[in-house]
Amino acid sequence: GLNFADIVDQLIKVEERPKNLLTNRNKVLGAQQTAFQEINANLLSLKLSSNTLANGTSFSKTKAFTSDESILTASSTSAAAPGNYTFRVAQLVGSQQTITRGFLDTNATPVAPDGAVLTFERGEARLESKTDLAQLNGGEGVKRGHLRITDRSGATTVVDLTSAVSVDDVIDKINQASGVNVLAEIDGDALTVTDASGGAGTLAISNVGTTGTATSLGLVGSSAAGTITGSQINRVGRDSLLATLNDGNGVGATQGSDDLRITTAGGGSYDVNLESAITLGDVIDTIEEATGGEVTGAIAADGKSITLTDTNGGGAGFAIASLNGSAAADLGLVGDDSDADGDITGRTLIAGINSKLLRNLNGGNGLAAFGGSTDAFLTGDTALADLLGGAGLTTSGDADDDLEFFARDSTSAAYGIDLDGLSTVQDLIDAVGAASAGKVQLSIVGDKLRASDASGGEANFTIQSANGALAATELGLAVDAQTSSVLGADLDPAGSIAAGGTISITNSAGGGGSVDLTSAASVSDVIKLINDAGLGVTASLNQAGNGLRLTDTAGGTGDLTVGDDTGVLAAQLGLAGTFSDRVAEGKNLQFQYITESTRLDQLGVAAGKFRIQDSGGASAIVDLTQGNEVTLGDVISEINSRGLLINARINDTGDGILIEDTGPGSQSIEITEEGSSTAKDLGLLGKTSVPGKDLDGSFERVVAVSANDTLSDLAQKIGEAKLGINAGVINDGSIGSPYRLSLSSQDAGSDSAFVFDDGGLGLEANNLAEARDAVVFFGSANPAEALTITSNENKLQNVIPGVTIDLLATSERPVQVTINKDTESLVTSVQKFVEGFNKVTETLDKYDSYNTETEERGLLLGDSTVLRVRSAIYNAVLGANNELSGQFNALSQVGIKVGQGARLQFDQEKFLAALETDADAVEALFSFEQFEVDPETGEETDTVVAQGIGKEIDKLLARITDGVDGTIQSAVDTLQRQIDLNTDRIETIDEILEAKRARLEAQFIAMERALAELQDQGAALGQIQSVQPVRSGGGGGISALNG
Repeated sequence: GLNFADIVDQLIKVEERPKNLLTNRNKVLGAQQTAFQEINANLLSLKLSSNTLANGTSFSKTKAFTSDESILTASSTSAAAPGNYTFRVAQLVGSQQTITRGFLDTNATPVAPDGAVLTFERGEARLESKTDLAQLNGGEGVKRGHLRITDRSGATTVVDLTSAVSVDDVIDKINQASGVNVLAEIDGDALTVTDASGGAGTLAISNVGTTGTATSLGLVGSSAAGTITGSQINRVGRDSLLATLNDGNGVGATQGSDDLRITTAGGGSYDVNLESAITLGDVIDTIEEATGGEVTGAIAADGKSITLTDTNGGGAGFAIASLNGSAAADLGLVGDDSDADGDITGRTLIAGINSKLLRNLNGGNGLAAFGGSTDAFLTGDTALADLLGGAGLTTSGDADDDLEFFARDSTSAAYGIDLDGLSTVQDLIDAVGAASAGKVQLSIVGDKLRASDASGGEANFTIQSANGALAATELGLAVDAQTSSVLGADLDPAGSIAAGGTISITNSAGGGGSVDLTSAASVSDVIKLINDAGLGVTASLNQAGNGLRLTDTAGGTGDLTVGDDTGVLAAQLGLAGTFSDRVAEGKNLQFQYITESTRLDQLGVAAGKFRIQDSGGASAIVDLTQGNEVTLGDVISEINSRGLLINARINDTGDGILIEDTGPGSQSIEITEEGSSTAKDLGLLGKTSVPGKDLDGSFERVVAVSANDTLSDLAQKIGEAKLGINAGVINDGSIGSPYRLSLSSQDAGSDSAFVFDDGGLGLEANNLAEARDAVVFFGSANPAEALTITSNENKLQNVIPGVTIDLLATSERPVQVTINKDTESLVTSVQKFVEGFNKVTETLDKYDSYNTETEERGLLLGDSTVLRVRSAIYNAVLGANNELSGQFNALSQVGIKVGQGARLQFDQEKFLAALETDADAVEALFSFEQFEVDPETGEETDTVVAQGIGKEIDKLLARITDGVDGTIQSAVDTLQRQIDLNTDRIETIDEILEAKRARLEAQFIAMERALAELQDQGAALGQIQSVQPVRSGGGGGISALNG
């Protein structure tokens, strides 16, 4: 048969010529699309370059230089203002470093044979502060400079106080001054300088120069007796910042609500909102404005409070009440004009220099002797029968155990305690320690007991009632969980206490007497009153700095005895008792440093989210990322708004947030993080040890020490507690007891300071270095004229807006920081624009070209879109802009012109010269933009009435490269439509050719069949022709017939 398949293929190929033309056309169109996309990519790159010039960012970039990069380095952003700035680094940040007394070995001798509980707390818990000079003189501060001292021997020296920042700096510099022999000290709200030369002349202090430093310190004067007692410099004034009052706890104004209500003798009633007040002057002005002048304010005569005066004459009708927040109470203004003198004077707003206010002790409740709470308080002498308001603890009533303790070492049996055989809280504390050999420790925290496991094990810590008693639950100590500490319930001791404040002291020599402390307002006042009484003792802060210490100095052999003559002050201070070692170590007085006014950034709280689950199982997320959460009061409000069965408030010890359980108590309150560290930062992360218990976010942390713990064990336990404190053992190389426990804060800055209370263990810890902030003098080479800047890190941010300064070392000489316009970066931006423009034109040339020698045509030769784009961008860079009022209105004027080969050329020298001549005009050439103003509203519309060339180019490129309807995209879309149309025609041709192929194949098959039939017929005819015919005549035939 025929090879008709090849014949059909050849016939179809002839018919495919139109399809092949369309396919080839689509390839060209696709290549043209790719070419346009390449052009578009180059245009977008050019747009990025032009945008940095058009929006002005390239012109606003700055660069920072320092005169001594070994002292500090600087970096700047476009927000920085060019100029020269002077800094002197006086101090870098430092970490607290504390060491204990020496021990014989590290891992053999027990440190606490009877066990102990160590407590760690933020540095704010100390009963002393560091008064800054800027806070003195009513917020006006002290004028730094020099003063001259002449001692009684006639010697004279000039003391340089130009770099003094705190009162301590002044004291140290005077006492260390060479050439004279004097002693400077703090005396309440003033300074004293006492001659120690032994001479008979006159002690004199005077100013040097014009700064008036001695005057502002209250020390100008002379004394033939040898002591200059300064005038009061520690006082409040109109400039006093509210945030510095009340020991830094501030004044708790409420956002969006009135804080206090004033009623006057004239019948007026005025609600006052102090939300916007920053200084005491603001408070006074706000009150006077709110009352229309009917009530006036002034700094009180004592210089430490404010007085409001009813201009109507006062009397019973003049009163102040608190409405919202704590502002009225913080100012001490709640009350009425009971003496009818027309005045209401607030309470003392600041403590003595370097001290703390007594009213902030006891978690902010104060002490009865100083006008604080008269509720009975928990001590070791409190009778167990007086607990729970006098109801006492529910016991078995017999000799059986009422409490059982299981330490975490899991190898110990239950430690049983029979409460019926005990009388006082101290008896209970001693019994638990003895029964457990120090593995379980009880300690007093406010009006609560804390149970701490010191066994070092990892099993559950279990405390439970036994034999029908309910004591574990009533004490709030019931627990069965993997925890090493549980804080009990408020034990509410029955009764009240007298408000007297006279204590009695009998020294070791049998002498002594009584001292009335009720006039004290600050901790330093108590110390001074005792020391000035001449009772043979020295009062000071205790080792931890969170309480008082009395040290016998009489030199006798007897005991030191401290008691109360009136009231219970000695007991409240933890000083009452008989001390054979002649040292009375007071207890932690629980200074309140956490209030609703405490700022979150002060505590380092991250802006994040956490989840609270209440005791009923409901939960909600507390979101502190909304931007309006500034203080702990904001956090408390946010928590209490979640609709859970809880109540958040500041705890009773004034050192954290308490989450009170107001639900069914069927589950433990639990707080978990939601992708941040916020709950941990607030001290709230975790859950209560048992259902029904409140969650206390106290910043006080405990580490229990067992009877067998060595110095190394102690260091390990402190490290494992993750307190932010590095703990280790050092060897000082001394003979006998060279090993010391070393503690240091992991971070630097004053915020990293910590209080370490050894719980009476006698570790004799001393601070080798205090946590401190960086101190920098800014603005002048002379520190006396400079602004003092402090930072809790070795970095200054936005002291100069847009500038970050890294502090590397201290220096006695100033360092210049120079901020310049970054012309190098600007030149680079212009160069990139020129290069980007030329890249675009090179690409256009590549595709819109014709080679006369090879007759090769570019893919886009003569394309109208290419012609429009080329024309538009050249017109943009070549044209002048008469809308600009500056001296430059064309790019050629600033060094950008079209040169050889129709390429842009950049004359850097001409550009820099133009910048030097008129930088604003150069910037306007690129980035100026002015909008039409609506004559009715006076506001700008969207209509542009004038713009720089850079703006024009940027907007032109935006139109050309727009991904929806830009010039290039439109061309690509047009090509795509042609491709799609050709593809459709190709598909139609394919259908026609398939049909034709089928028809041809059918015809060939039919022909094959016809040929086959003809062949069969031919074969049949062939067979017929092969038969022989019968012939006549022939003898052979007849004879045969006849034969």
